[in-house]
Amino acid sequence: MPKIKALNRLPFQTAVSALKRGEGSSQLPSVVKGIKMKFVARNSPSGPREFIKTYAPRIAYANPSISMSFERIPDPRSKSKDPKDKNKSADISLWENGQPEPELFVEYFDFPARTIKLGKMSGNEIFNRLREVSAGQGVSPSLTDPAEPPLPTS
Repeated sequence: MPKIKALNRLPFQTAVSALKRGEGSSQLPSVVKGIKMKFVARNSPSGPREFIKTYAPRIAYANPSISMSFERIPDPRSKSKDPKDKNKSADISLWENGQPEPELFVEYFDFPARTIKLGKMSGNEIFNRLREVSAGQGVSPSLTDPAEPPLPTS
C-alpha cells in the first residue's frame, strides 16, 4: 500500500484506495460530533504530527460529517526568518508553566466533550485512544487521565 504522506502525488484511484484501507479508515460512532487537537508546532513529541499525517486523512474520508480541526501552538523559542510569519507573535502566556501538553478534544452530540492528554503517545496510540473513547468502551486505569470525566454511555 502506498505511503499516506505522498497522498497528494498519487493518481486519484490510488489515493482513494489508500484512504479506504488501513488503520483509521473505519467509521466512528454517530454520537461523535467533532475532533480537535492542540499541540506545539515544533520541538515537541512527534505523536500528534504522525496522527495528522497518517490517520487524520483516513478518518476524515471515512467520516465526512465529523468536523476536524488542528491547532498548532507556535513555539516562541523558535525564530522565523520570514517577517510575515504568523508564528512570530506566539502567545507567551501558554508557556508560563512550561511547554503546553498536547491534547485531543472529542465532542459529542448528546454528551459533554472529552479531553485526552496525549503526553508522549505515538500516532497509533492516539488513534487507538480516540477509537476507545469515541466508542464509549471502558478505559484501562493506565490510560485514564484523572481529570477526564467518565466515558459517555449510549
